[in-house]
Amino acid sequence: MLTFLIVALIAMLANLIVQVSRTSQKTTFNDDLQWYLFVRELESDTHQFELTHVGRYELMLRSRVSAKSYQLECKDDHMYLTLSHNGGGYLSLMTHVKMYHPEQLSRSQVQIAVVMDDGSQRIARVHFYPILSAGDAK
Repeated sequence: MLTFLIVALIAMLANLIVQVSRTSQKTTFNDDLQWYLFVRELESDTHQFELTHVGRYELMLRSRVSAKSYQLECKDDHMYLTLSHNGGGYLSLMTHVKMYHPEQLSRSQVQIAVVMDDGSQRIARVHFYPILSAGDAK
């Protein structure tokens, strides 16, 4: 009887280890997918974002398409793209984010470093549309 209980406990423990392993692999995959979609959204032709300001923990962007200003910031383990005007909405671009730091490399290029909740890091160089002057054609 004691042998049966020990075997049952070992089987339950092995099952728990397999489930935890699958969950952690899934989270990493989801984080990688979120990261790819995050960078793609910032560089998207749909918005045609121009870089207007780089702060220590935020980016200010302007969409050529909508002519609206947006702020990219990290709050409560999410990366949000928020409309900067009154009554503006927001779009959650990533989850499981501990912190992020943008670094301006040129007038239209930023390196974004993100630390995920699990301690893993992601870094990308994001290319924005150059700011058009009054005489430039769209």
